Amino acid sequence: MPEDTQLQKLSLLHFALGALMFATFPLVFLLSLYISPHGVWGGTLTLLGFFALLVLAVALMASSRAIDMRKWRIFSLICGILALPLLPAGTAIGIYTLLVLMRQEAIASYAQGKRYWHV
Repeated sequence: MPEDTQLQKLSLLHFALGALMFATFPLVFLLSLYISPHGVWGGTLTLLGFFALLVLAVALMASSRAIDMRKWRIFSLICGILALPLLPAGTAIGIYTLLVLMRQEAIASYAQGKRYWHV
């Protein structure tokens, strides 16, 4: 499979996972408030955890654009690694991110600055 096609698919997957996390955030947040532990730090830790997930969702969507622009490869790799614990879709996308972005063809594509979206 050509490298540009793999990077296009990876960009789409990063955006889809970020958008899914962002769209389901209110529902999951409300459910977690219902079942969050009651105590001194229970609510605070729940809010911090959901803030971290929201930041990851935005980072994944930004990573999608970075992959399209062929910039910030390390940022996209870090987003893929941070997505690994998000079972099952995040794990699959994280592994695919590592496989695609660690190839020599992808590194060369980032070095040339070839872009999928010609802006």
